[in-house]
Amino acid sequence: MNTEQFPRYEDVPLVQDAIQAAAHIVILNNWLREHPRSMNDSLRQVRRWYAIWDGTANSWILGFSKFIGYANMTGERYALYRSSPKDKREKLSGRITENKHKALWLESAPVEKKTVLHDEILPFMLEFLRSQGLNEPRSDYSIRLLNGFTRQRQ
Repeated sequence: MNTEQFPRYEDVPLVQDAIQAAAHIVILNNWLREHPRSMNDSLRQVRRWYAIWDGTANSWILGFSKFIGYANMTGERYALYRSSPKDKREKLSGRITENKHKALWLESAPVEKKTVLHDEILPFMLEFLRSQGLNEPRSDYSIRLLNGFTRQRQ
C-alpha cells in the first residue's frame, strides 16, 4: 500500500453533511465485500451505527462513525490507519466525528430499540456483521438513520 497517496493531517477533515456520510457508507460496504474480515477489530468496538436505505440493493446498509465521519475516507486509508503504529496514526476517533463536529449527529435521527424501524434494520446489521465473521454488535450499540436516506414506502 502506497502511503504517499494519502495526505497526512493533524486534524483530519470531517464530512460536512449526510450526503457525504452516506457515500462513505457505500464505500465501506464495497470495501468489506472485497476485503471481508479486514476490519473486525474495529467492527467489534463500534458503539454507534449509521444506516441508509439502498434502493438499488433493496436493503439497509450501515457504517460506523470513525469511518463515515471523515472526509475522503477509503478502505485503503482506514486499513493504513489500522496497520500503522499508534504514534504514527492519523488522529481518527468516532468521538470527534460525532461530538466535535456534529454533522453526523445533526443530520441523523435515533432509531429506538424495540421499534418497527429498528426491527427492520437489525437483520441487515446482523447479516453484515456475520459476513465479516462476527455474530452480533456490542451490547450497548445504537443505530442512527441519516436524514434523507430513509426507505420510501409505496
